[in-house]
Amino acid sequence: MLTGNAEDAAQHAWVCPSDRQLTLRSKLRAGWSVRAAQTDRQRRSSTLSDEELKKIRQVIERAENMDQAEQKRVGKLVHRLDDMRSNSAGDGKLRCILCAEAFGKLMGASSFVCVDCKKNVCSKCSVEFSPHLIRGSHSMDSSRGRSSNRKSSTTKWLCKICSEGRELWKRSGAWFFQSLP
Repeated sequence: MLTGNAEDAAQHAWVCPSDRQLTLRSKLRAGWSVRAAQTDRQRRSSTLSDEELKKIRQVIERAENMDQAEQKRVGKLVHRLDDMRSNSAGDGKLRCILCAEAFGKLMGASSFVCVDCKKNVCSKCSVEFSPHLIRGSHSMDSSRGRSSNRKSSTTKWLCKICSEGRELWKRSGAWFFQSLP
C-alpha cells in the first residue's frame, strides 16, 4: 500500500534495531526488526513549540556565524603565509631565502639553516626557537635543601615562512585534524 506520501512511508518502514535490542530479542526469541510507526499521540507530544523552534534556529544561526568567522580568520592566516612564500626573493643557498641578502666572507650576512625547509636565512629573516626543552630532571639543590627543575635546550633556527606555517597549524587547529580546515 504505497501512496507516495512520506508520512505513510515512515509508518510502514522497517527499522533494524540496535545491538542491545537484538540481544534482548534473541533471548526472548522475538523477531529481528520492528516497524517504525508512531501513534498519533506520540507524534503530537514530540512536536516543538514555536518558541523552542525559534531558539533552535537562533543557535544554528549563531553556530553558522561562528563557522564563517573562523573560516575567515584561517583564510587570512593562509593568505598571509602564501604572500610570504610568493614574495621570497633568494635561493636559500648563497642568498637569504626571504630577503635575498648575500652571505659573504667579509661583509656579508651570517647564515642560519632553517630546521624545517633546510634553506639558508639571514639573522633578520630567521626565528630562534628551542625544540627540545627538557623539563622534569629534578635534582636536589644541596645548598637550599629543595629540588630544582633544570632546563636544557638546544637553539635551532626557522625561517619566517616555516615559523608562520607552524603558527598557522597551531592557530587553526590543523594539528588536531592533521590537515588545514
